[in-house]
Amino acid sequence: MKSNLLSLLFLFSIVISQAQTSWNQLNPTNYFEKANSFSDNNNQLFLLTENKLLKSNDQAKTWTNLKDVINASVVKSWDTNIIVGGQQGLLILSRDNGLTWQNINLDSSENINSIFYVNNTIIVVGDKTLFKSNTNAITWEKQKLGLLPDEIIQRSWFVNNQEGYIVTNYGKLYKTVDFGKNINLKITNGALCTSIYFYDQKDGYVSFGETFYLTKNNGESWIKRTNFNPSQPAISLFSFYFLSTDLGFATSKYGIIYKTTNGGYLWNKVYDSKNWISDSYDIKHLHFNNNNAIAIGNYGQFYKSTDNGGSWTTQDFTYNSISKVKKNANLYSVVTSKELYLSTDKTNWESVNVPINDTNLFNLYDSYFINRNIGYVLLGNPVTVKIAKTTNGGQTWSINENFTTNASSIYFFDENKGIINSAYSAYTTDNGGASWEIIPNFRASKIQWFDEGVGIAISEKKLSKTTDYGKTWSTIKEGQHLYSFHFPSQRIGYYNDGLTYYKTNDYGNTWKPITTLSYTPEIVFKNPNEGILFNGSDSGLQTFNGGRTFQQIDIPKNTYYINSFDNNFLVSGSIGNLFESNGYTQAYSLITTFATDIKADAAMLNAYGSTNTENMENITFHYSDDTTAKETSAMPNNIQKYENDDLSKAVDNLLPDTTYNVMVKAKFGTEIISSNSISFKTLPLNEIDFFVKEVSSTKVQLLSSIKNNAKSKIENIKFIYGIDQENLNQTFNASNIIDSYLSEDITINLENLLPNQKYYGKIVVTQNGKEYSSVTKSFTTDALHTADVSIDNLKIYPNPAHNEVLLTSKNTIKNIHIINMLGQTVKTIENINKKEIKFNVVNLPSANYKIVIITENDKITKALIKN
Repeated sequence: MKSNLLSLLFLFSIVISQAQTSWNQLNPTNYFEKANSFSDNNNQLFLLTENKLLKSNDQAKTWTNLKDVINASVVKSWDTNIIVGGQQGLLILSRDNGLTWQNINLDSSENINSIFYVNNTIIVVGDKTLFKSNTNAITWEKQKLGLLPDEIIQRSWFVNNQEGYIVTNYGKLYKTVDFGKNINLKITNGALCTSIYFYDQKDGYVSFGETFYLTKNNGESWIKRTNFNPSQPAISLFSFYFLSTDLGFATSKYGIIYKTTNGGYLWNKVYDSKNWISDSYDIKHLHFNNNNAIAIGNYGQFYKSTDNGGSWTTQDFTYNSISKVKKNANLYSVVTSKELYLSTDKTNWESVNVPINDTNLFNLYDSYFINRNIGYVLLGNPVTVKIAKTTNGGQTWSINENFTTNASSIYFFDENKGIINSAYSAYTTDNGGASWEIIPNFRASKIQWFDEGVGIAISEKKLSKTTDYGKTWSTIKEGQHLYSFHFPSQRIGYYNDGLTYYKTNDYGNTWKPITTLSYTPEIVFKNPNEGILFNGSDSGLQTFNGGRTFQQIDIPKNTYYINSFDNNFLVSGSIGNLFESNGYTQAYSLITTFATDIKADAAMLNAYGSTNTENMENITFHYSDDTTAKETSAMPNNIQKYENDDLSKAVDNLLPDTTYNVMVKAKFGTEIISSNSISFKTLPLNEIDFFVKEVSSTKVQLLSSIKNNAKSKIENIKFIYGIDQENLNQTFNASNIIDSYLSEDITINLENLLPNQKYYGKIVVTQNGKEYSSVTKSFTTDALHTADVSIDNLKIYPNPAHNEVLLTSKNTIKNIHIINMLGQTVKTIENINKKEIKFNVVNLPSANYKIVIITENDKITKALIKN
């Protein structure tokens, strides 16, 4: 099950009707992905790819599909017999050159990795078991090998119906002379085996990645080699083929062919495809027939030799990935790394000769044809790129030797005006490419062109626009990172910053976010509303409403690039793939409804969508709550007619903390259609809480948390508290309500509290004439001790006291009043006018008291404990 590629927040998509995506293959090239196995039988060649068995009767010049196969890995042919093996015991046999086929039951689910036909015996090699038949697959003999539990056979070779060699996934090579009843370990390498080959019973070769071994004595001893030639680096080998005990060939990674004339001790390179960057060019199979030879690799690679392997050229079986697809008027061009194709109908493709060579101009990067005769190509290597021009449809080319660039893209407005660009620099020409001038202070990874010389370009951190054929550019958007963009028209455009997709409706002057992303794909629109997000996988996301919502669609495998022509989407990629589709089709429309600005008593209902044929009319929102099930309808407040516009309606008088169901009904032509119902939940009317911030023996500071979720005002806030949870008899009234519509944090300062006393309290809010309260919480003041009263420039010592109390202050003390818990003054000392006084409390009963100190500057109340 495929996972969605995109996260859409708070959107509910309702597809009224849709059809499956259909992609048409436009391949200008033949292709296959994997060359799993190869077999030669006189003048017949059989090639097993990832899903087909191909046959050639003319030394690989042309191929026909003999049979579609799935999960097959090996093919072997002899006389008129063809046998194919694969996963989980797959084995099929044809005795009439592929006209009819039958399943062969080996009574085994092991994967089959090798098949041999020697001494009139069929040998089939599974994961741990050997099978052989002397009756042309009618009866079978089975021999299980003594391997470790997780050790399986990877490759093998049998020189006759008894003697053979087995290589396992442990990197071990075993020899058997009795068809597997006994196996003897000959090599322990540890790496996976990439090839094994025996020229005869005596001479053999086995490769483990960059290390290979050779034997000249029936596999009894093996000579280890770590490279082909002391002057050349080690490289992985994939196949061997010997014409004699001395003359042989080997293929390797990156499309290289080697030759030996001394039995494999030393090797020399005889062909290099110069594609050393990608392992897609690995050559896997070799075949010789008289003086002719072919080499076959993955992704349609074919190489041929007509001089017994002395020299090699590429065979006309296209394999390169399509990297560029362009259209100018009614002329389409397709570019791979080696080839150029032109077409006027996307069905019949013509191969155009391009001047690539094996020295420095061995890659094709881009092309642009003004018409069928006049065209340009960029070709070269990763370091140097040159421009070539043709005026006769590719029959001849002239290369501008005076101009070297690193450009990877080319575009022409007419026969004279053109531009080339790369991620580092860009140049323009006004004379048909005869000379080029650099564009100052400009770089772009991609440029999209419109008529009249208008273009939009993207670099890592900005979008730029030109109106004079690329000579000058102005910035229309800057950002920290810009990854992809597309403008379906000059007015409407999209870009992606790695987190969000943004849209402009006013030529890039203003942008608004339309959806949140979890990856950074390419995006292409075929019109202002229909587009595809694509990141080079086998699935993508399509939108019908300008990127507001997306739905998943299937994309052909092994495609990496996306374009849009003729109101269709085109994807291209590896092994010459080119596909075209109109995307999903719709019978009616895609409607999306959702709710925003959700409060306790109100919400904003929204809807949008798209149509392919007629406008939608009479859009109406219908909503009901789960509690009463009463349905209410509301017309959108902005339009009565609907065509790719946002609709919205603010609704009031909703119930707090209640689920509502919403649907959209509309007239579509003569039919009334309805979306599926979506739901949202209103918020609680308010959320009230408080927390203790600071506490001492007589003071507590509380912080309230009040969130108003409704459109109505908060009218009053108070805090009630007391020492009796059932009788909260003290009140603090908040006087600092800043905005009664917004969430509030209000500080509550409680003073003159008793030390070491537990209090209870709660916040009470008045809203809509009703009181709403938080839960009741408790807090406890600190116990009173000496350290608590050495503040406010006053010191009381001792405290608790028994006989005398010493009171000192930095300010002059005027009067002292001692008050009991009933509020009665029990002792007064006046006209002190000193900064220090000692007074007697021996006659006071043991209790808690308040002492009020009046100084020249202040009136301070402290706690006093009498023991």
